[in-house]
Amino acid sequence: MIDKLIEHFSELEDPRCPGKVEHRLIDILVIAVCAVIACAESWEDIALYGCSKLTWLRQFLALPNGIPSHDTFRRVFMRIDPDAFEVTFIAWVKTLAVPFPPGTPEVVAIDGKTLRRSFERGRGLAALHVVSAWASEQRLVLGQRRVDGKSNEITAIPELLKVLALENTLVTLDAMGCQKEIAQHILDRQADYLLVLKANQGNAYVAVRGYSDTHCFQHNATLRPVFDAFDDRHGRLVRRRVFACPEAATLEALSDWPGLHTVLALESIRSINGSGKVEAEIRYFLSSFAGDPQVLGPVTT
Repeated sequence: MIDKLIEHFSELEDPRCPGKVEHRLIDILVIAVCAVIACAESWEDIALYGCSKLTWLRQFLALPNGIPSHDTFRRVFMRIDPDAFEVTFIAWVKTLAVPFPPGTPEVVAIDGKTLRRSFERGRGLAALHVVSAWASEQRLVLGQRRVDGKSNEITAIPELLKVLALENTLVTLDAMGCQKEIAQHILDRQADYLLVLKANQGNAYVAVRGYSDTHCFQHNATLRPVFDAFDDRHGRLVRRRVFACPEAATLEALSDWPGLHTVLALESIRSINGSGKVEAEIRYFLSSFAGDPQVLGPVTT
């Protein structure tokens, strides 16, 4: 892992004046990346990490003048091209991913969230909102994009997709990302999509709900679930059933969705322990995945 880290980051251009350099750029970059992975949160933390790991770091870094100061880390990262750094970092992360067997794609979940305590009222700074791509099985954040707010996620998602290696993955998005343009972006990256379909999709939602009511949830329904499981964690009993409806992809209301292969309906029935209260909810999904629909069942839950 360290060898690959050094190999990829050696390609970054050094923004400093050659005559004033006391520490190699690759040393600074490798120490910083390792420190942040180890939960360093400031330039002081990074320098302290370097000092505490000096013996280990000397096994693969030259460190001709020891560990750089926290000011050196700060100045270097202020001058590095952030886009070039991101591309290099993502290329390195890609080497850590374990290939999945054919027909079982890696799930990449793209989601937006507001970081807690990231605002600063005194300086008029709003809370930081980011869109992140999370490789579920690998447990890796593949990339992030900062946005001004949740309403701007639609513009940030295509930018994030451009820098990710998504071949043979299944990209999942909530209702905010259920857009034909975003679906096409995912297909262009040789990946499949799984998108939440909500009522704001108008005719498409109505058509899918009607089809599912008839073919999945009526007493004499013809379709059987591809996923059916119980969960008794968190003080409640939940039964989740997922129905795959490839024929629903041919509905007229869905005709302009690129690459659409199947529609899924997820029924969740919750029983709160001890209360006697039962809640039911049905959610719908659109997917371009053409493999075994049983692969999609657990992903929707």
